[in-house]
Amino acid sequence: MGIPVLSFIYGVSLDGYLPELLVLLIGGGFNAAAMICYYALITMRRQGGVLVAYGITAAVAFFAVGPAIQAAGLWGASILYSCLMALLFLIFLGLVIGLSRRPVKAEG
Repeated sequence: MGIPVLSFIYGVSLDGYLPELLVLLIGGGFNAAAMICYYALITMRRQGGVLVAYGITAAVAFFAVGPAIQAAGLWGASILYSCLMALLFLIFLGLVIGLSRRPVKAEG
């Protein structure tokens, strides 16, 4: 139902974009998983790790977006988005696992 509904809303035929939309859905799944890890890190008071993870992902995106779009257009952008969300998730997951083994310093 997604493509017909989106085509109706935007008044544009999106019939040829099913593969790209499916890849974007996969990227959205990685984004959702990354947000679960994000909230775990915030709860653990590890905002510095969150900043590093976003910085790494942004740097990869900055250097990869041009070549990906030039090489494959919308398909390249879709793949890159999903890969970036997977990267963010893996970094967050690594931080959650690694930092959860360390004791939190007492404040005061």
